[in-house]
Amino acid sequence: DYENPYYDNSTFASHFYDPDNGKTYIPFAKQAKETGAKYFKLAGESYKNKDMKQAFFYLGLSLHYLGDVNQPMHAANFTNLSYPQGFHSKYENFVDTIKDNYKVTDGNGYWNWKGTNPEE
Repeated sequence: DYENPYYDNSTFASHFYDPDNGKTYIPFAKQAKETGAKYFKLAGESYKNKDMKQAFFYLGLSLHYLGDVNQPMHAANFTNLSYPQGFHSKYENFVDTIKDNYKVTDGNGYWNWKGTNPEE
């Protein structure tokens, strides 16, 4: 996340997506929805080519971007420079302090996917 190409030269623009206008806070920049879809497609291609390491790397990236579009600050194009400055980071740091309160602790919380194709 803190290396190119994932942080977009320190703008993190591709981690944002406003569902109202389908854009990020920088006009014409890649946004989280299309970036996540790109990595999901690459994951599928790597999987078909039996490159499991690369497939799961790309799958992880695509899931990161899926999480980004569900993060309120990212979905509102509210950057760390938006007013009040630093609020975005403070929100993410707060979430880190409470996330363990919502852990799945039993097998009932996991989706048991046994097939090799999503249709199965």
